[in-house]
Amino acid sequence: MSDIYLNIIILLVAVGIDLIIGKYPGHVHPTVWIGKTVSFAVKSYPNTRILAFL
Repeated sequence: MSDIYLNIIILLVAVGIDLIIGKYPGHVHPTVWIGKTVSFAVKSYPNTRILAFL
């Protein structure tokens, strides 16, 4: 099977799962965890070199 067909199948399965299950709740979504970590770093370490890394 060529890569393009495999990619289309993966995309369709992912969309199907998203339609059936729906979106993640905020407390388990990785994007929320990253945002909270960055917010914590900004509040805890203002004007430090670690913020340049983030």
